[in-house]
Amino acid sequence: MDIRPTPLELPDRRPFVVVGIPDMEDHHLKIPSIMTVSKVVKSLERIHIAALMSLQGKVDQAGMLGLIKEAGPELCAVLGALIGLSWSHRDKYLSTPANAADPLAYGEAVFEELHGEGYPLESLVMLGLTVIRAVYDQSEISAEVSEKASFFFPMLVRKTSNASTSESVT
Repeated sequence: MDIRPTPLELPDRRPFVVVGIPDMEDHHLKIPSIMTVSKVVKSLERIHIAALMSLQGKVDQAGMLGLIKEAGPELCAVLGALIGLSWSHRDKYLSTPANAADPLAYGEAVFEELHGEGYPLESLVMLGLTVIRAVYDQSEISAEVSEKASFFFPMLVRKTSNASTSESVT
């Protein structure tokens, strides 16, 4: 981690969020799009996704160790990738080079860099979960839009199924 020559000027609006971490200064994150996050999370198996989501509840030390044991290094890599993709600290930048070709390798490197800088696992989990929650919040679709969108899907399914049986839709 290196010091920025000039502090970042960060707007007080979406997609930027501020995360207060106990015993550390506030951290700023620029929340990536759901498309970007999906590229990172798609490599996880269902058990890892369930493990990641279970972190939203209170997990004691024994539970955390069990979670890491079950989810393995992939969970740490995903947390690191989510943090790295979002990193917008005013005064510090990550020295880990971005790796779009292998987001999990990038995540492992970010996780190790932050660990080496003294970030406890709890802080890394807090930052990673902040990204997940913010992506979810920013990607919600209103009931009205969902209802309008669902209008088109049944028509598409009906046309596809009728086309396969050689019936015409009039």
